[in-house]
Amino acid sequence: MSRRKSWTTLITFCLSLLPGLFLSGLPMRVLAQQFLLEVPVRSLRTQFPASLAPPTLQAQALTPPPRPLPGRREPAAGRGCEFSLPQTPLTALIPGTNLGLTLAAYPTFFFYIPQTSAKEVRFVLLDEEKGNQVYKTTFTPPSTPGIVSLSLPIDKNLPPLEVGKKYRWYFQINCSAQQREQDIGEVYVEGWIQRVEPSSMLTSQLEKASSRGRVDLYRKNHLWYDALTSLAEQRRLNPHNLALVDAWKTLLQSEKLDEIAQEPLIQLKE
Repeated sequence: MSRRKSWTTLITFCLSLLPGLFLSGLPMRVLAQQFLLEVPVRSLRTQFPASLAPPTLQAQALTPPPRPLPGRREPAAGRGCEFSLPQTPLTALIPGTNLGLTLAAYPTFFFYIPQTSAKEVRFVLLDEEKGNQVYKTTFTPPSTPGIVSLSLPIDKNLPPLEVGKKYRWYFQINCSAQQREQDIGEVYVEGWIQRVEPSSMLTSQLEKASSRGRVDLYRKNHLWYDALTSLAEQRRLNPHNLALVDAWKTLLQSEKLDEIAQEPLIQLKE
């Protein structure tokens, strides 16, 4: 009898423990499940450390344009000269920064000259580093308004532009015969030019490109003087090509030279 009572007491005690075991085990199972679910996610996140992760592709930025320098594309005044008014003033075909880049050792410059009674125009190129005069020449202005070009002559007495060095230039209309040679006067424009070295990739691209393709490459690489010179030469060889006329207008309008975009290219007499 006593043995039966002992078994009954033991069974009752075990049954009383079952609810507690069940309730205490439920959170553990839930935590275990959460842990098992999180393990794969964390392992995926740490599978490729940042230092070993595959590199992302990034677009290569174009070379930034030159920084602005002091200069003037148009003269500040015109006293002392007789001009047919109203008309577009003397204008240098240069970027709004007043600084243009080139690959050429002996580059070409472009200017719009209005109709004037002046007898002489003067161009002076200075070395920025020492301020010395590198080159000077004078011309008779054209009888009709238009865009003229002026190239540095390939001469043994004139060294090529040095790579990386900035040069300052002046282009002046001499308003009177009494105007002194060292006097800049008031009707003048001024700007800067810098020769740069092309990369091997650009050199290869220029060698393979068509005439129009080279102009596009010059523009993308901010080689203003080369783009202008190349396009002007193409226009001289094909004066009736409307596509070249449009390309010329687009190039000048890109630097807000709209007023002279339709002006003719004329020959400057020495």
